[in-house]
Amino acid sequence: MPISKELECQREAERAARIQRNKDLVTSYKTNIDLSTYLADVGFNVDRKRSSHKWPVLIDPDTDRRLIVVKSRANNEYFYYNPEDDQDKGSIIDMMAEKMRFDLTGRDGWLELHKAASAMLGSAYYEESNRMSRCATGHNDDTREAALSQYFKLDPLTSIHYLQHERKLRPDVIFAPEFELKIFNRPFIDTTFQNAGKNTVFPIENENGVIGIINRSSNWNQIEGRKDNGAWISNIGPDTRQLVISEAPIDSMSYHQINPPQRPLDTVYLATAGTISHGQQQTMQYIINAANIQQVVLANDNDFAGIRNNINLAGKLTLPGQPDTGYDVKISNNKYSNTLTIDVDWQRTVARGGVPATNQALVDKVNVLMNRGYPPGEEKAVISFITHTDTKSQIKVNFPNVRPLLIRAENLTGDLRQNEDRIVIRRAQENDFSQELMLREIKKDVQEGYGIKLTGTQAEALIKDRKSPILLDKDLTPGKLILEHTRDGVTPMFVARQPELVIPDTFRGQAINKEDADHLKRTGEMGRRIETVSPLNGEIQPGYIGVDRELNTLVFVKSNLLKNVNVVMADLTREQTKAIVAGKTIDTIMKVSQEETPVRLRIEASLGEISLKKIDPATGQELGKAKTKTKVDQQKPPMPGARHQGGTITVRATTASRTETKAKDTASPGTAKTASAKNVPIQSPAKSVVAVTTVTAPPPVKSAPKHRQ
Repeated sequence: MPISKELECQREAERAARIQRNKDLVTSYKTNIDLSTYLADVGFNVDRKRSSHKWPVLIDPDTDRRLIVVKSRANNEYFYYNPEDDQDKGSIIDMMAEKMRFDLTGRDGWLELHKAASAMLGSAYYEESNRMSRCATGHNDDTREAALSQYFKLDPLTSIHYLQHERKLRPDVIFAPEFELKIFNRPFIDTTFQNAGKNTVFPIENENGVIGIINRSSNWNQIEGRKDNGAWISNIGPDTRQLVISEAPIDSMSYHQINPPQRPLDTVYLATAGTISHGQQQTMQYIINAANIQQVVLANDNDFAGIRNNINLAGKLTLPGQPDTGYDVKISNNKYSNTLTIDVDWQRTVARGGVPATNQALVDKVNVLMNRGYPPGEEKAVISFITHTDTKSQIKVNFPNVRPLLIRAENLTGDLRQNEDRIVIRRAQENDFSQELMLREIKKDVQEGYGIKLTGTQAEALIKDRKSPILLDKDLTPGKLILEHTRDGVTPMFVARQPELVIPDTFRGQAINKEDADHLKRTGEMGRRIETVSPLNGEIQPGYIGVDRELNTLVFVKSNLLKNVNVVMADLTREQTKAIVAGKTIDTIMKVSQEETPVRLRIEASLGEISLKKIDPATGQELGKAKTKTKVDQQKPPMPGARHQGGTITVRATTASRTETKAKDTASPGTAKTASAKNVPIQSPAKSVVAVTTVTAPPPVKSAPKHRQ
């Protein structure tokens, strides 16, 4: 009996979905299961003499097999290798198959591996989920929600505490039509610090569906699955005509609250979850074309990386009906400088009004927009070289890693591409729109509650450290603002400074005995984990009590808000970690600047973190915070390309074969200087031309304010 086309399509789609799901699961295991921890669990010991924080070395005590564990920068996957055996290498998949004796040549072996690895990530593997059909006929929202729930173990969005109270998003924004079924919850259990709750999850999608998730909470920000060419994308309506691009979903939602659209679904929001990949640019262009987007708003972070993202997107994306100027622009950078690359297709630039039609005209335009009026004595932009053929050219512009020149490069990109009001840049007043919204709301709450007008720096400290520096309230009483976290929200509380430290008999419902009081006075910490009662709503909260020496008062930090990165960096054993969680002080050995160094770890409630400090081996006294990264004194290298001399820019022009001739600042004795570009213009259609050209830069305007745009 012949198979219908519909059934054939369904079977093919199920097979493709099953293959893709298994690939996604394997990628998730390789990126999310810590290979060092797994090796320790199966009997390997850490070789502390040879290990570093970046490359842990583990030894099998029975066989002396030595493995080095590395996390790839390219794909974020863990892998191991044996420095004494070139054939002994692999990933978590290879190690689990070896230790659990899985036969991966057959389906049953893979099924057992999926069950074991999935359980290590806190989720279950269901064979049935591999049978979900994603046929070309599409799927409705109910099917999509069910697929997400089963694949990533997600719950519908019911807990909005993190979004509403910590990120200051209103419920009408959280549940707006743009974000329906685009935000989920996911339960978690932190076995180390004995906490449980729900994270906020944003799915990462491309044109084929969901490929990963962004997992967020107060102290957690992780991508699970893949990002590749995917992004978090809000709902698209039939009348959507604007695309807003940012780096994080919460930035997108904050932008929506600060700049509400005129009508629901007027705007689609896209968040890249960090660095923008080439594949993500293609996904953006796909959305622009499919939804007939008429305006793109670049709402990236207000920092150097955000400006570079703006340049790369403004230099490549094209909207329907936008003129093709023949210019593509991109930017790259190192620690000290940036390189702006301008690619020109002269056949596309013909008869375009206002667009430079020759290399020389382009060089003049770059000089004007990048250097005119720039402060004398400051390092300016230089053109390192030009390559050109009959139809195409490429110009590279090098400039220091400073904000004013990055802004000028951003403006130059928009000018060359004639973006005008089609691709626009909206910059937050703070680092990003999420921070802008939070600071705005925190300042308002503090002003209304305590009559204190916070500066931007004070408000940032309050958000970052959950406490402010010493300041004065409306009665001129010195003290600090401390953020109190409860299930009802985040509330700033003013705690006044006391003339001297007095240990009370009870604090937040917790009895303090003489031993506790002596320990607090001596070390500044109670030395044990306790449960307290919130003064705002009576909520029971596990955590730690310490002394704020600036306030002469006791302070409390919830265990789920404790910054615990130093526990990971110190590579503690399970017993040591348990002792830290219990509030004890731990002395151990770790590598600091490639040297074995005695260190002390303990919870400091006043700082809200587990501190890591060096110890003097002779006296046992703390010496200060341990720096885990070696700081190397580096001299700033010269920028690539030519240098400024007397208000000129040296340019190297080469043929399409990229043969380069080095430019010299001065002519050798007995030789003639290279002619000025004004006398020997560079023509765009050129063959076999190799020249060194000096382009005179416009004189600086003395009255221009320094570093102001």
